[in-house]
Amino acid sequence: MKYITVFCGASEKAPKTHREAAKALGRLIADNGFGLVYGGVQQGLMGEIAEAVLKANGRVVGVITPNEKKYVHKGTDEIIETQDYDERHKKMAALSIATIYLPGGLGTTESIVKGLLSGTENKPICFLNVDDFYTPLLAFFQSCKDIGYVEKESSDIFCSQDAEAIVEHILTLFRVNEAVSGQEQKEKAIAYTPVYTGMQQVSSKKYGKEPPLDTFRTISRRTDAEQVAKSFAKKRLSISAT
Repeated sequence: MKYITVFCGASEKAPKTHREAAKALGRLIADNGFGLVYGGVQQGLMGEIAEAVLKANGRVVGVITPNEKKYVHKGTDEIIETQDYDERHKKMAALSIATIYLPGGLGTTESIVKGLLSGTENKPICFLNVDDFYTPLLAFFQSCKDIGYVEKESSDIFCSQDAEAIVEHILTLFRVNEAVSGQEQKEKAIAYTPVYTGMQQVSSKKYGKEPPLDTFRTISRRTDAEQVAKSFAKKRLSISAT
């Protein structure tokens, strides 16, 4: 089974819209055949997404530190204990094919910075931008890049207000990479060429509005699985031309 890592807040003060987004994302992760890797506790958005995956008959792996043992979600399929938060972040990223960030506090923000610095091993990095929660942060990152404080871009950053769009994005890239891997095995040749790296902001028609920023773009890939990529591109709801 392939896993998706989700970082999010554990505060019980999380608003209803954030909780509903966590539940929707959890259901989609399970319904598409993925397992969940998350922070392992039962509070806040962490508990909401874990419960949603479990209710949809999905598999959940919790990664915790010693300080969080008393908060651990008892229903998880597997608990992995790490020495500290740094090891926890690395373990969570290593176990999955992609990382999604739901709203959260300083701990989630720290994970975002670590993820962007490491590129999470060139795996997709996605933001579920509920209520435009991450719009200011992503605008700040874009400003750093525009000014020149940030020179290295992550391999794939994808931002959407729609959980379905995010899971579809990850699923499509996974299928493309699988097709490429199969082609490489057959021909013993590299059939994968990154042609652009950047960020994209995607909006959902469900929300009835366009996002305030249009500077985020996403990587495009040219492979022998080009038809798969083209099929996905047609389904994008909004993409900037910059």
